[in-house]
Amino acid sequence: MSVSLKVSDVSKVFEKNVALNNVNLEIQAGEFVCLLGPSGCGKSTLLRLIAGLDRPTSGQIYIGNREVTNLPPSRRNFGIMFQSYALFPNLTAYENVAYGLRNKRMKKSDIDARVNRLFDMIRLSHAKNRLPAQMSGGEQQRVALARALATEPDFLLLDEPLSALDAKVRLSLRKEICNIQKEMKLTTIMVTHDQDEALTMADRIVVMNKSVLMQSGTPEEIYEHPENPFVADFIGSINFIDAEKSKTYGLSDKRQTAIRPEKIVLSRKESGSNLRGEITDIEFRGFYDRVTVVIANCLCGDMTLAVDVPFQTAKYMDFHVHESVYVNLPKEEVLAFE
Repeated sequence: MSVSLKVSDVSKVFEKNVALNNVNLEIQAGEFVCLLGPSGCGKSTLLRLIAGLDRPTSGQIYIGNREVTNLPPSRRNFGIMFQSYALFPNLTAYENVAYGLRNKRMKKSDIDARVNRLFDMIRLSHAKNRLPAQMSGGEQQRVALARALATEPDFLLLDEPLSALDAKVRLSLRKEICNIQKEMKLTTIMVTHDQDEALTMADRIVVMNKSVLMQSGTPEEIYEHPENPFVADFIGSINFIDAEKSKTYGLSDKRQTAIRPEKIVLSRKESGSNLRGEITDIEFRGFYDRVTVVIANCLCGDMTLAVDVPFQTAKYMDFHVHESVYVNLPKEEVLAFE
């Protein structure tokens, strides 16, 4: 049975270092939440406080309707999976998953049934008698996931669980974790600094920076409607335009404006709202080309924009470096920040 979780006015100070500063967060039962931010922003500290591995300097933590701020980890009923697999090297995959259940003195038949079901779920039934050293990194991480789920926790904590794996294995495990989480309707909190992981896996993303919570919302809300320049810059690519240039080109009167590269339209035809510029660089990036355009202005200075052009469009248009082009910045796609 998944449970809700609440963090209320939580701060954590290590000597003179403020790791968390008055953080408030509510997570609904069955929700998949990603804590996203750069290294040192406080996301792993928050996860450790939720788990009970550390205690907050101030504030309260609730699991369901029960305050657990000062309770030890053993009384919080969570499963946890770290970046390092932390499997017992001398135990088989099966024995690693069954370890926590044996400590609970469950019947052998019940242990067998639950462990076998988990190995079916992670699609590793064929490897359950192997030692960790006989398994790939991705297989070991699946076993670590099964072990975290074996005791049927109220919620699951994941601390950078995929960062040590190669790209293809990461993609596969992303889908696997999401499928299992949805099937079990398990409240899940994952720490990551990988924006792609957060965007593809989470129901909700919590962006953190310098010990504070910057914004919380669905992946679409965070990407399309960032509340401040940090969030806009951390999630995806973006062009920032200073106030003088923004006013000169009639974009906004706010202190800073921004637009994502894929929202900009390049053409060879002039129209009333287009700006004339010169292509200075073209990078092939697989499914799109990143085209750099410089718009010259003797009054407010040059403006450099990154423009993402879908590969098939770029192939058809056949742009070249030093070519003059026209840039359209749709006003409805421009983000404005105070």
